Amino acid sequence: MKFKFWGVRGSIPVPEQEMLKYGGNTSCLQVIPDGCDDIIVFDAGTGIRRLGFSLMQREKINCHIMISHIHWDHIQGIPFFGPLYSKENKIKFYGALKVDARLKEALSGQMDSLYFPIKLDELTANMEFMELIEETFIIGNLKIMTRNQNHPGGSLGFRIQQGNQVIAYCTDNELPDEEPVQNVVDLIKDADVLIMDAMYDEDEYIKYRVGWGHAFFTRVARYAAKQNVGKLYLTHHGPSVTDDVLEERLEIARRIFPETYLAREGLLVDLGQTIKKVESDVEKSEIGCTDEVKFNFIDNKVFIEFPEEFILSESSFNFKHIFKGKHVNAIMFNFANLKRIDSRGIGQVAAIINFASKFEILVAAYSLTEYVHYLLKLTHIDSLLTIFENETQALDFIEKR
Repeated sequence: MKFKFWGVRGSIPVPEQEMLKYGGNTSCLQVIPDGCDDIIVFDAGTGIRRLGFSLMQREKINCHIMISHIHWDHIQGIPFFGPLYSKENKIKFYGALKVDARLKEALSGQMDSLYFPIKLDELTANMEFMELIEETFIIGNLKIMTRNQNHPGGSLGFRIQQGNQVIAYCTDNELPDEEPVQNVVDLIKDADVLIMDAMYDEDEYIKYRVGWGHAFFTRVARYAAKQNVGKLYLTHHGPSVTDDVLEERLEIARRIFPETYLAREGLLVDLGQTIKKVESDVEKSEIGCTDEVKFNFIDNKVFIEFPEEFILSESSFNFKHIFKGKHVNAIMFNFANLKRIDSRGIGQVAAIINFASKFEILVAAYSLTEYVHYLLKLTHIDSLLTIFENETQALDFIEKR
């Protein structure tokens, strides 16, 4: 069994430079069971957007999304989860049963026309909604147990088991005492991995945050030690907590519980491998493009052809020198081969379009897949382009202009 962090921040997403090492997106965890093709997700903060991008190349998916609770930082990525826009996909949402807030109505609320242009019921995926009490249920070969947690309005903690491997996911859970209540014990005791909310330090908690529904990291480390946890991942990092402060906290926490780690956006962990090896593999896999973008200059036009994957990650992509010294009157985007692009890649497409606009260069795009069309529409880049079915139509348009 593996798991991957797609969002590790609490309250609001933060794009500040000093917080990007561990990630600025809000809560989203993917659990990847052995021998099961279903997509298993816990929480749908802004991190779920990038998860959606990674799934769009699949023809159809069967996805289960567990919502710990319906505060914004755990649901605000739903409108931007690409698989919800394909009728081929099945998406099942799970959340706590509440008398005053039914799950579907709660998720629909943030997509009301006052706040978002597309309503939940207008999404084309086949959606289901399951409301949970404290219970145990099965998805494929996973056994998932839920317990109520200590948070304003309530939240659910999850214990995920496959065979003899156990992951406990316990975010947004205040720990007011040194000894855990039974619900916490049920979730975390003897878990191979504990992923736990550690938003505050002790001083901040005692002075200002009692009753706010979150834990402080030293108490979380003591819980892990007392309940025989294998490894602890501190998550739900506060929106004002920098990477440097997180690493200071990690050093202190490891004095209490040596097997403590920081949840980091993009980190993939295999329960059968060492942490160091997995972190190294993830860092290597997320740097650079798998192939190069091709620029072909023909008759004062530049034809830009993308590879199957345009994943920039932390790298930069400098296109301006390609145009230096050349007279160009049209840019033609060929998206026929593109199957996956990350947010930085989308940003570079927008940058090329803005560059063209500055010099009054015509821009056209053609051969868009459903995936690319969705992304351009979602990011409003489609409004900056003239889009055609094929190269011939695009050339006819350019010639007439």
